[in-house]
Amino acid sequence: MALDSIPAWPYKDRIDAVINGLYMKKVFPYDSGTYTCKVTSQYGKRSGQVAIQLHVKAPPSEPFSVIADNPMITTRRGRSADLLCRQSPDFGPNPDVAWVYKKQDSSGELLAFKGRVSVNYRKRMKSFPWGLRISETRVRDSGIYECMVWSPNRIHFGETEITLKVRRSSP
Repeated sequence: MALDSIPAWPYKDRIDAVINGLYMKKVFPYDSGTYTCKVTSQYGKRSGQVAIQLHVKAPPSEPFSVIADNPMITTRRGRSADLLCRQSPDFGPNPDVAWVYKKQDSSGELLAFKGRVSVNYRKRMKSFPWGLRISETRVRDSGIYECMVWSPNRIHFGETEITLKVRRSSP
């Protein structure tokens, strides 16, 4: 979640480093699990660690639902954009996730499937179980991105859209 008190993606907007810990501003059921805090002294002579079990209780969600953490993202050209897509626990631990860029003519272009980014986008995009990172965004990256999720048995399906707007940099 953090290295040297600096929150890592995708937690950077959800946690703050505080003295002797982290403050989680926003948690989701999928954040439940065991977290390990490791500490090493300044000269590496002493170290220690502690494991913390986090259980996030939440009201029942819509079964087999898929939501966008932020359905509308605006950024400047050259910056990275994190498109985050979350699915309800009903999909199981390893659902299949696809990212599609919806073109103006209503067709779609597959960007990533099952964690593998299409050849044309590997230099600027990375796929994670929880999202898609676009590095060095371009104005032409603006548009609608669709996150589609299938359960491993292919019986259940859910989807959500994220709109990305990339603005030109200020002169």
